[in-house]
Amino acid sequence: MVNSETSTTPSPFIFIGGNARKIPLEQQYHPCPRCRHSASVQLTRSETQLVIMNKLIGKPNNMRVQYECRQCRWKNEQLPDDY
Repeated sequence: MVNSETSTTPSPFIFIGGNARKIPLEQQYHPCPRCRHSASVQLTRSETQLVIMNKLIGKPNNMRVQYECRQCRWKNEQLPDDY
């Protein structure tokens, strides 16, 4: 007799964790004021979700828009005026 039952592995249980997504909002790159890389800063939207006991918990302010450098991880809501 052949067992036709498919085995599925259960998803891992997450007690406390989170998911983060970064979405670029512009195609243009800017110079970084910290590391001075010529084209590494981009306007980015970050979204965060909190996971508690395998349930997604929506935070009230789970979205943030800021400039971020790909090289040195500099972050700020605005570019300096001289850039």
